[in-house]
Amino acid sequence: MAELSEIYLKTNFGAVWPKFLEFEISRSKRCVKIAGSVNGYLILQIVAYHNLSLITSANSLDSYSQARAVWEEGLPKSLLDLPYILNYAAIAELTGLDKETTRRVVLKLERDQWLSVDKKLGINYAPSEKNQKRLLELNEWEISYLGKLIELMSAKG
Repeated sequence: MAELSEIYLKTNFGAVWPKFLEFEISRSKRCVKIAGSVNGYLILQIVAYHNLSLITSANSLDSYSQARAVWEEGLPKSLLDLPYILNYAAIAELTGLDKETTRRVVLKLERDQWLSVDKKLGINYAPSEKNQKRLLELNEWEISYLGKLIELMSAKG
C-alpha cells in the first residue's frame, strides 16, 4: 500500500478527486439533514470539534472504540471549568456567519437538543439520546466511506 503523503496526493489526486467530492457531498448532505440546515451543520460541526478537543486534552484516544466510549460519556465536570469556552463570537469567526445568525442557529440547535448554552460555561455539545445516536451513526458511515476512499487512493499508487 502506498503511503498517503502530500506528494502522493499531488501526483494521484486527479484520479481520485471525483470520489473525494462524492464523499464530501454525501457527508455534507447527511450532516445538513441531521443538523436541520447548512448553517446548523456548520455550527454543530464547530461545537462537536470543540467538544472533541476538550475530550482529547484529557484523554489519550488511540482507537475509534476508545474515542467513541469517551464521547458517549460526555464531558467531565472538570473540563467545563476550563477557560476554553465556546461563544457566539468564536463560532461566527470560525464559520464566517454573522454573529446574529450564529446566535439564532445556536438557539435552534439548543431547542433541537443538540447543545446547551450557558453564560458561564459557554456553548457545549449536549445532545439528547436520539441525537447522540444519530451522530454516532454518521460517524460509522464516515469511517466506512472514508476507509473506502483511502483504499481507492492507495490502489492508485
